Amino acid sequence: MSPATARMLIEQVLPRIKSAVPNSVKRVGCEDVDELIQDTAAQAAYALESCENRGVPIYPASVAYYAVQRAKSGRRSYGATRTDAMCPACQLDGNSTLASMDEHLPCDDEDAGATLHDVLSNDTEDPSQIAGRELDWESLLADLDDRELAIVEATANGDKLDRLASRFHISAPRITQIKQAIGKQVKARWGSTVLADIARSPRWSSSLMATWQRELCRHARSKASAW
Repeated sequence: MSPATARMLIEQVLPRIKSAVPNSVKRVGCEDVDELIQDTAAQAAYALESCENRGVPIYPASVAYYAVQRAKSGRRSYGATRTDAMCPACQLDGNSTLASMDEHLPCDDEDAGATLHDVLSNDTEDPSQIAGRELDWESLLADLDDRELAIVEATANGDKLDRLASRFHISAPRITQIKQAIGKQVKARWGSTVLADIARSPRWSSSLMATWQRELCRHARSKASAW
């Protein structure tokens, strides 16, 4: 785009868009007026550049008018499909509806305040992971003798291992050696990072938490700047 065309966009097209969009373009979902103005201006810029490249005469009022009409019909600079559920055009046609995850659901008094997030979210482990871990443990425990099984059970329950020394007539250091040997078996079966893998939260959970925290920080900054 040439400097003259860019100046035309800023001085003649953009003011028309700013005055028309708030009153004529319907917002969809989380869209706000400033976002719609920017998107409509982007569509106008595409039209100006196209006209300039083809040598077509440019009329600022016409460019602004048709850019606003595109925005009114649900077309955006990033897409104009009417089959994508997330597209404003599809929502304006009534083919899809977006609902906030924090929106309260109609329910009985005892469930008052429930949201879509409460219904869809699940903090429990994936059943396939639970089943896989149980199979791994069954395979490991099948290879242990009674003494090793007792040490594993005591460790899982948080009991003192000194009591097992007198029970099996061995010394406390020997109990520690057996426990370390079991640990080596576990690492040999499931990898040296097995303990870290167990303590680490799933990647999808970490990603959602990072996105949530980022949005909170962004909201806090915007609220602070408003003051």
